[in-house]
Amino acid sequence: NVYFADEEVSLDINFHNTYRFSTVSKEHNINHTQADHIDVDEKKIKQFKDKLCEINRSY
Repeated sequence: NVYFADEEVSLDINFHNTYRFSTVSKEHNINHTQADHIDVDEKKIKQFKDKLCEINRSY
């Protein structure tokens, strides 16, 4: 799991290049076409994308 500030974020990566992450308050679905349209803090989106890049590099 990934943490933003004090908020735990669970991460699910599937084979369709879609990233689902949920926080205490919301669940979000992200893929490469939707990521710019999600109603969530832009800084969190960037942190999340950076974290995904880290995770992808580790495989």
